[in-house]
Amino acid sequence: MRELRIGMCVAFGAALLAVGCDNGNGGGTDSGTSSGHDGGSTPTPDSGSVMHADSGMTPDSGSGGAGTCGPTDGACAINPADPATCSMAGMACVLQGGGSMPWTTACVASGVKGEGDACDPSASTPQCDVGLECFSHGSGSTTSVCQRLCCQSTDCMAGQFCQSLGDSANGAGVCTDPECDLIMQSGCADGEGCYLADPSTGSGVCATAGTGGDGDSCSSATDCQGGFGCAGSPAACRAWCNPASPTCDTGYNCAHLTNSSGDPIPGVGVCVPSSSM
Repeated sequence: MRELRIGMCVAFGAALLAVGCDNGNGGGTDSGTSSGHDGGSTPTPDSGSVMHADSGMTPDSGSGGAGTCGPTDGACAINPADPATCSMAGMACVLQGGGSMPWTTACVASGVKGEGDACDPSASTPQCDVGLECFSHGSGSTTSVCQRLCCQSTDCMAGQFCQSLGDSANGAGVCTDPECDLIMQSGCADGEGCYLADPSTGSGVCATAGTGGDGDSCSSATDCQGGFGCAGSPAACRAWCNPASPTCDTGYNCAHLTNSSGDPIPGVGVCVPSSSM
């Protein structure tokens, strides 16, 4: 069983995913601007790079000690286990920046709103409790809520994943509910596709879909149409599939994706030509 290499673009880093080939035949950006404590931005796939599985999602990826992450030139480190890492009482470490500006960190006063509570990213007074920050809730959403800062998906509640804010955030992100289903391509708005957001859980996130179809060259997943990932070498758009119940066209097999540890990503694969396996 030969391994392929797959490139998929998401906001938490640039790298390569491995593909393990099943033998059975199947039928058939960095986010927006943030100001001060409350961001108002939405984590989305970064359409400009190729990623490694789990890139930017491990402890010690940022400033500070074990279990921390965040911009290395910031005033403090994001520490989900102890978010009140600033020296002054009542102050918390938060992210600032986004969009065209690189992310950094700052110590600011905390508010009282809890996780999931509605917030206003334009407010001048603190809103979210320590360890939380105000971000748009989902792709294209006009609603902002207090979301938990994280370094990896294990920092989040069961069923959530840590959606990174991009390379300049150096592994820091926010705990996010999966937005969509990769295989069914359900949950996204018109003109969007569902793309892989977290290689440890197989969670999907919505992003503006590209135009690439099966076999078209690509440099990131969002170069491809909804329902396709960017796979192989040379990289090409290939349809998503579930190795447990593949729906690939005749002449294609469903290759199971694996993370950087070699563990299968739950229920996620891509349809690759049988001749390449």
